[in-house]
Amino acid sequence: MSGRQARELPKIDIGGIQFYLDLRLNEFRECSNFMNRLDLNDLHEIEGGYQICFDPKTKIIFEDSKQEFGNRKDVDLLWIKLPKLQQMDPLGFEWLMQEFREGSPITIQPHLSKAYKENERTQIESVLSKDGVLYKSKNQHHLLEKKSRAKSKGKKI
Repeated sequence: MSGRQARELPKIDIGGIQFYLDLRLNEFRECSNFMNRLDLNDLHEIEGGYQICFDPKTKIIFEDSKQEFGNRKDVDLLWIKLPKLQQMDPLGFEWLMQEFREGSPITIQPHLSKAYKENERTQIESVLSKDGVLYKSKNQHHLLEKKSRAKSKGKKI
């Protein structure tokens, strides 16, 4: 981590279970069982953060049939809302973005990382507001995807 000191990862409560948020590995890792991991790419983005359908029995994001979801949705599945990654781990988010800018070898592909996409979206919004464009166009997400692809092609991973 470019000479940075080790630090304790932030703990995030998901459905009453404590998970470490590890942005470098792009995952939540259960504090009491490191084998249980939740991939950040499985989070569903909503305004202001993310939402997941969490199964507290298996301690993972629910991934089953529509029929099984229908049977369990009102019984034991939980809808969890999470804030943005930079709010859950501001220091880790900044370090990760610095690693991307420096071109350091990293363990995840930046074009797949939620943190990378959030940073790119913030940079695009900043550029648009500086150029006097004060509204979000429908093409903004398209620009984000093109910029992410272009950057990821130039990086050695």
